[in-house]
Amino acid sequence: MPPRPRVLVIEDDAALRKVLELRLTIEGFEVAVACDGQAGLDTIDDFVPDAVISDLMMPRLDGYGFCRAARARPGLEHLPILLLSAHQRDGEVDEILRLGSIEYMTKPFDAATLAGTLRRLTGAAGGG
Repeated sequence: MPPRPRVLVIEDDAALRKVLELRLTIEGFEVAVACDGQAGLDTIDDFVPDAVISDLMMPRLDGYGFCRAARARPGLEHLPILLLSAHQRDGEVDEILRLGSIEYMTKPFDAATLAGTLRRLTGAAGGG
């Protein structure tokens, strides 16, 4: 059996963070969670993800800052990142997307679409 794809979820809303963790685990992913972008960067050192889901609006270090910092780190230049936000796509989001290997999905999201997008980003097959 191939290893489960590893996903880091960065979300400041504790309830949504738990829902994402449980749903992605059921879908066959190995999941780690962080409450903001800085905690996400700290987590990457120990939990090397195949993809990241990040909220945009968070305290301490937001999703924009996380994406910029991740792209500046050696080895993370092409890490797939899926941004989730209730905010509409704007110029700042477009600027972040130009960093490469970053996708955008609005909240509320469809769980099956989210899982399918993560499978595509991580090269994983099937569901759990």
